[in-house]
Amino acid sequence: LTDAVRLLTVASNYRDGSLVPYTALFLFGGLRHAEIERLEWDKIDFEDGAIRVDESTAKKRRRRLIEMPRIGRAGPNLLAWLKPHRIAREPFVGPGWRDNFRAAKKLAGWGTPTKDEPNLRPWPENILRHTAISNHLAWCQHEGQSSSWGGNSPDVVQAHYKGLIRGKDAIMFWQLRPSSLK
Repeated sequence: LTDAVRLLTVASNYRDGSLVPYTALFLFGGLRHAEIERLEWDKIDFEDGAIRVDESTAKKRRRRLIEMPRIGRAGPNLLAWLKPHRIAREPFVGPGWRDNFRAAKKLAGWGTPTKDEPNLRPWPENILRHTAISNHLAWCQHEGQSSSWGGNSPDVVQAHYKGLIRGKDAIMFWQLRPSSLK
């Protein structure tokens, strides 16, 4: 949870928050990088709290509906992260994105340790997506729902995501909002 807060804080303060939509979709939507790259704003249903990943966006062209977890009365936290950016409708992965995200990760403490920066921690591949699916499973306690939500098989969810997050920690994760950082 601390790592997620650190990364979200950096993303919020880096280049006018331009990395927030990407980071939030990866972290709270569990989308794959390629899915975020192809995702359009009109696929995000702010009223129903869902993301429609259609054939043009999904891996292996498998459609799915990503219903955003609702904890309490405040509504899905992913919407809170996306709403300030929906008017501009900037691409989720725009020009220079990779360099900007690398710089933001470094500011948050991730990267390749060097002599000058020995305290950087290696960035595990797809860690944000894995975090999302692990927290989804800990929250809903149903591997079938989490596999459908994340676009995986139940066997993949069982093998890679089960038992990594405690239920109470997942609830705190799904309550992270921009206002939590202040």
